[in-house]
Amino acid sequence: MNAFDQLRDALAAASDLERARTHYANAMARLLVGQLRNVDGHVAAELKTELEGFNRHTLRWRKPR
Repeated sequence: MNAFDQLRDALAAASDLERARTHYANAMARLLVGQLRNVDGHVAAELKTELEGFNRHTLRWRKPR
């Protein structure tokens, strides 16, 4: 297998992983509901920062600046 084939395979694997990550995001988030007090403080801080861009009244993400 040459370097181009290896690169193509690596990119395909990364693409598959990204699709799976997007597909399972809701399922993973549902697992966190009710368990966030057990999450490491650094991870909780990252989650809080990420969620600052979400408007809970409109249920939409704010546009990035």
